[in-house]
Amino acid sequence: MYKHDYDKKLFRLINILSKLYNDENLTLEEYAQEYNVSVKTIQRDFNERLISFPIYQEKKIWKMNKEKFIKKYLEKTSA
Repeated sequence: MYKHDYDKKLFRLINILSKLYNDENLTLEEYAQEYNVSVKTIQRDFNERLISFPIYQEKKIWKMNKEKFIKKYLEKTSA
């Protein structure tokens, strides 16, 4: 299905952001299981690759501040 590892990574990161935006909030373990990667990989995704997005952890569940996301990423594109 994927030609390169970066294709899988990009799909995973976009999909995670989509889930967070749609309030599908999961634990690191649940994300790791869904994408068939280690928990350490998912931790790296959140702590390094997705660091610029308005996401946060609350009681082991990752969530997105949609208001900040919309202001930073969506309002610029609609103007």
